[in-house]
Amino acid sequence: MERFLADNGFASACASEAGTFTLTVAKSKDDLVRPDAEAYCTLPERRGTGHIVAIASDKMGSGSDELGSILMKAFVNTIKEVKPLPSKIIFYNSGILLAIEGSPLVPSLRELEAAGVEVLVC
Repeated sequence: MERFLADNGFASACASEAGTFTLTVAKSKDDLVRPDAEAYCTLPERRGTGHIVAIASDKMGSGSDELGSILMKAFVNTIKEVKPLPSKIIFYNSGILLAIEGSPLVPSLRELEAAGVEVLVC
């Protein structure tokens, strides 16, 4: 919101008090620039400069270990569908259990590597 306002010549200030946010906007240009919404909101694809996914556990959330394992496997498999792909996935702590031989996620991680994602195990 702030980027859109600044790009279109508006001054803005945001304040928060007791869970209520207030956005104050002052117009400083006569005409609002209307960029193509899809182009404006889409991040450019840049190989090697994308986001990084860090995974510290072989389970997602707390509570049922069985459900946590299912959710984490689904999460890692969903990464293949994200555009742009992350530049790196880093596994550490018990997250490394997802990336070692014998893990059912190894084929998915190999697919991600083939697509240019660097998979790191710490």
